[in-house]
Order: sequence, then structure tokens, then C-alpha cells
Amino acid sequence: MHTLKILLGLAIFLSSLGGVGGGLFAQTGTISGKLKQDDGQPAIGARIFVYTTNGEEIVGDANTADDNENMGKFKTNAIPVGVYDLHIKYEGYKRMIIKNVPVETDKSTEINLRLELIEPNEPEEIINSYKVLFPKIVQPSLLPTPAEEPKKSREK
Repeated sequence: MHTLKILLGLAIFLSSLGGVGGGLFAQTGTISGKLKQDDGQPAIGARIFVYTTNGEEIVGDANTADDNENMGKFKTNAIPVGVYDLHIKYEGYKRMIIKNVPVETDKSTEINLRLELIEPNEPEEIINSYKVLFPKIVQPSLLPTPAEEPKKSREK
């Protein structure tokens, strides 16, 4: 009888983990969204890299789609739950880094952005570093453009 209780307890514990190799050991989510060029057209063929926040390891990547239904959209591979930095590269446009993008279990964090052109003879540079403050779905209206960056108010 004692052995049966132990086996039953072990079965309940393993099922709470999602089974062997699942649950706590395989919690993943994705990052998805849509990238647009400065004129509002889809940014087809942009590269998205997902780095650990210390910048040492790429944990995922994606390209924006070129088919009619999904032009400019992207979705990363399954990424372990955590917080990451997104690096976006697109030919002829300034690179972008989006800091502290959360990935939650079985969810997709949405990032939608309009990219900025590189002016002729302008060297490539990282122009923006956004901190995502709302950890679920991030809509384009929540991300400031460089001209709209919030100014610190001087309160007394």
C-alpha cells in the first residue's frame, strides 16, 4: 500500500511537469510581428536575430515573408521563456535593436515597426534602442519613433 501511494504521488508530480521532457523543461514562446519600410510598404527579406540580453548568444532568428498573404511578417522559432534583445537588419535601412523583449510560455510577443532609411553615404549605425515596457502584445503605437521619443519632464 505504501508503494502504491509513492507511485501515485510520483505520477501526479510528473503530470504537473507536463510529462518527462515537457512542462518546466520545455517552456517556449515566440516573437512575431510585421516590419514596414519608411514608405509603409512591407519590409520583405529583413533579418531578425534574437540575442540573450548580454548579447553573447543568438537563440533564434527569422526572415520577413515575401508571399502575398504574409508580406513583411515574421515569426521566430520556439525560444525558451525569458527576456531577449531583438536585432533587426534590412538592406538600405538603419539597424535596430529592441531591448528587453519578453517571451512567455505558449505565447507570441508581437513587435510591429517601421524602419528608417540610411541616407546616401551615411554609415550604418544602430539608431534606436527601445525598452519594451508592456510584456504581452506590443503594438506599433506603444513604440516611439525617434522623433516621438518621450522627453523627461522636470517635476519639482
